[in-house]
This record gives sequence, structure tokens and C-alpha cells, in this order.
Amino acid sequence: MQVLNNGWADNKIEMHRDSGKRKSEKHHSIYINNHKQNERYQMKVLITALFLFALFISFSASAYAQEAQNHVVVMTNFERAFPDKGTAAELDSLAQIMMENSYKNNPYVLSYKVVRHFWGHDSRDFIQMITVKSFEDINKAEDEGNKEFMKAMPEKADRQAFNKAFSKYFTGKHSDEIYSEVASSQK
Repeated sequence: MQVLNNGWADNKIEMHRDSGKRKSEKHHSIYINNHKQNERYQMKVLITALFLFALFISFSASAYAQEAQNHVVVMTNFERAFPDKGTAAELDSLAQIMMENSYKNNPYVLSYKVVRHFWGHDSRDFIQMITVKSFEDINKAEDEGNKEFMKAMPEKADRQAFNKAFSKYFTGKHSDEIYSEVASSQK
């Protein structure tokens, strides 16, 4: 009698030396059952892999779709000065002139907002927030804002007078940050 390995999970089938036939049908059914179990296991692994692949693709697609909706917010935090002959009304008025002449009709600017410190430990914060559609629109919005401002105040003396009046409210220290909106957090 000869023992042959059938290649599946080390199950062995005994064969008669002289006839080449299986010794018993019991060993044949074990071989068939093991083969079917192995096929089922391979099918489960394949289905699981396909499910995980589909899940990964769907999450990747939704992540890219959300990124396309996120706007970019450019925030500049200016440190305020408190000049002797300055007023909050004048600062607000100058900020309004800046908005109307640089950002109101700017096609790249989705929104423009200025906030100043209201309560807390440091009353020097004056923050300008400009929202644009994409990172690429930041420079376009700035260029367009400069053109609009030049158009609104074509005379160099007018621009210098505005800049002198506006800059007296600031120390010259500022920080610039660029943020991406989290689209799912919008109300």
C-alpha cells in the first residue's frame, strides 16, 4: 500500500500498490469535504477582500467630495494700537472703506469679515477673515482687491492718507494663517 499526499491540508489518501484504486470511499469523502471547505474559505476571503476594497473606495470618494466643498479662510490677526486721537468709530469706518473698496465686488472673495476684540485677556486683537473658494484663489483675490482699491482711490495722495489713518490703529505686528473649512461642521 502506498500513501499519497493530495495537496490539501496534509490529508493523505491510501492507494493500493497494485490496482491504483482508493482503499476506501471514506478517505475519498474526506478529500471531497476538505476540498469544498477550502473552496468556501477562499470564497469568504475573496468576498471579504472585495467588501473592504469597496468600503475603502467609497470612503476615499466621499473624502475627495468633501474636500471640493471646503472653502479656504485667510485670517490676519493685527495687533491694535490705541492712538491718542483715535476712536472705535473711526477704525470701524476705515475698515468699512477697506471692505467696500477691496472685497465687496471681488469675484474671488466669498465672504469678508472683520472682528475686533470684545472680551478677554488681550484687547489688541483685530482679525480680518477672507473666505475664498480654493487655495489657488488666495492670490487672485489679493490681486483683484489691490486693483479694486486702486480704482476706488486712483490718486496716490488719497491712498497714502487712507493708509496713514488706518495704520495708526496698528502696531505693525500681525500674523497670517490659512485655514480650510470643515464642511460637515456648518450649520
